[in-house]
Amino acid sequence: MLYRLEQGFTTPQDRRVLRRAQKFLKKFSFIAEFADLLPKEPICVFPTSRQYDALPAHIDAVLVEMAHIAGSERDLVAGKDSETIKDVTRAHYLSALRHHIRLLTQCPAEPAQGYDNPVEDLMTVNDVAGLFSIDHLKATIRQTQAVEHLQGTIRQVSAYDYYSEILVVLSRNGIDTAEIYKTFKSSIFLRQGKDLGRGMTEASKVWCASLMNTPDRERRFTNMHRILMAQAEKIFSHAADEGRPLLSKERTQIRKLGVCAATSAIEWAGRPIRLSNVLELRLRGSRRNFFTPTKAQPDYAFHLFADETKAGKSGERTALRKELYGPQVLAWYLRKVRPLFEHADDNLYLFPAVTTPGKRLGNGLFDTWFQSAASSAGLPMSFHRWRHGYATLLLASDWNNLQLAADMLGNTVPVCAQKYAWLDKPKLIKAGQDELIKRMRALK
Repeated sequence: MLYRLEQGFTTPQDRRVLRRAQKFLKKFSFIAEFADLLPKEPICVFPTSRQYDALPAHIDAVLVEMAHIAGSERDLVAGKDSETIKDVTRAHYLSALRHHIRLLTQCPAEPAQGYDNPVEDLMTVNDVAGLFSIDHLKATIRQTQAVEHLQGTIRQVSAYDYYSEILVVLSRNGIDTAEIYKTFKSSIFLRQGKDLGRGMTEASKVWCASLMNTPDRERRFTNMHRILMAQAEKIFSHAADEGRPLLSKERTQIRKLGVCAATSAIEWAGRPIRLSNVLELRLRGSRRNFFTPTKAQPDYAFHLFADETKAGKSGERTALRKELYGPQVLAWYLRKVRPLFEHADDNLYLFPAVTTPGKRLGNGLFDTWFQSAASSAGLPMSFHRWRHGYATLLLASDWNNLQLAADMLGNTVPVCAQKYAWLDKPKLIKAGQDELIKRMRALK
């Protein structure tokens, strides 16, 4: 090719250009030798944080139209729609709608929750509006909560934003949302997401301040697992003293107290992992992550697999400290309480479902049990607030424990600093006042 070009280059300037081209091609001729080694298709170097399968086209088209209507206003004179919001807001609406629809096929039937007809195949759905019924929305909220601790899923704060946006879209599409609004408002998971978006609510700050400033409350908090175990033991003893088996209501009460005692022991004597992680602990199977003592490993311990953590990293093996009375409570729970669950022998979960074979205890039922048990111990709180209390005591001891608190909670340092900055402010104010007092005294 260069020979043919050379015949057309006749001026000195043309030939200088040609020589430069020849040098360039000679310098980079090695590339051709390795051309066959290069991939035939482009490589995705920076994958997105969340990758989803596409929704069926006929459903996605309806969602796009719903998001468009939610962001537009009908001009009755001109007969046209005029946009009232920015494209980024409309994109948020669409993401929220898609989140709900995608999760529907992952939602199992839950007869106890009145959810008997889950969506199994979106391709067969013609009534897209029907996918936003109260039952379906409740199901995806429960599923969002169940997987919130996993990598690639939305956080609790985002869940609150998404379902709030779904409410807006449905309302602006002419759907009656009165009952849906009540449903969202009554969801503890969504309310907590709203609170998390604000950092910490004033109510939580007041509760945590009372915890760290009231010795009796702190003693109850740090001994919650022992208090609940003692309450369950009283029920066992009462039945034994009367020479009879446990009554049905006594079995229910012991299960509640025992589970809450064991989870509190794991949180306090191990580390405060998230609720779903606690309830997903497994005693056997290929993904066993809770371990009872053996000759090789004499501790009660647990660890989290990478796909069970928000960061996508495998958690360190955590042993329960006997100084904090964790192993003692777990040994008691496994020996006396867990066998009271109907399908305990065939269930691999540390905390089995009450009646459903092979399933773990549900988040909703556990939330109810924990709040009731904590109240009976004289320190009303939710499991969510437990983590706040743990971090408060750790940081109240020394603000330099910030990195330690973040690691124990499975959060980042900036997130912990934002949530608990109020703990350090009084100390900073006092330190500033002390410095000015020193300066003032130096002037005299």
